[in-house]
Amino acid sequence: MFDTYTDIFNKRGVAYHEAMQRYPNARDEEFGAMLDLLKPEAGDTVADMPSGGGYMRRYFGSKDIKLIAIETTQAFYDQCVEDEQTQCLLRNLDDTGLETASVDAVVSMAGLHHVEDRLTVFEEIYRILKPGGRLCIADVEKGSEIDGFLDTFVNQHNSLGHEGRFIEDDFRQDLQSADFDITFDNTLQYAWKFKNADQMVEYCTLMFGLDEASPKQVFDGISSWQGYTIYNGSCDMHWKLRFLKCIKK
Repeated sequence: MFDTYTDIFNKRGVAYHEAMQRYPNARDEEFGAMLDLLKPEAGDTVADMPSGGGYMRRYFGSKDIKLIAIETTQAFYDQCVEDEQTQCLLRNLDDTGLETASVDAVVSMAGLHHVEDRLTVFEEIYRILKPGGRLCIADVEKGSEIDGFLDTFVNQHNSLGHEGRFIEDDFRQDLQSADFDITFDNTLQYAWKFKNADQMVEYCTLMFGLDEASPKQVFDGISSWQGYTIYNGSCDMHWKLRFLKCIKK
């Protein structure tokens, strides 16, 4: 049975957030790649769907950008901090409650593979975007090493399991059916960064809910699937996602 994003992260969102709190800079390269694709401009309103604990906010820095963090789970929503530039919403991704043509861009970082009805979500994103608005997506590519790590290793060592609907042709077809024009579609490789292998293992244990794996099993799983590099007092876990940029016609 396919478990939805809400089902999963209402159960393990607290552990995921703990990983992000303990190692807030681990995924700097990943979020940086998203910002390079998004190219936010002063005055933009950006919706993050799903937002997790609102982690995108810190990467906008002091720029005059309004972030609307849209989250479907109470566990993550409780961690989202509102300020003058951040609004947090607890809503379904296919029913955001936002006004039509009210946002300049939407970002989605590695959450859509847990969405069953993507087309309905893409149609809602299309509705809330202004004409010419951008949708930037980063998610796992079907058949990649990350697919194997998640749907094989994590699935075996997480008591909730893991089944992802990763990026392939039908994902792109759903985007096109929602009337988006795909202008960028490429795999980007980078690292999740830690000081040592122990930190890498702790982070992944929390983030992926590996409650049925020992630290050695987690280390061996990372080694077998995506790999890592240790150099100059740093441990870089290899990671890659498929990045897409879509424009509202």
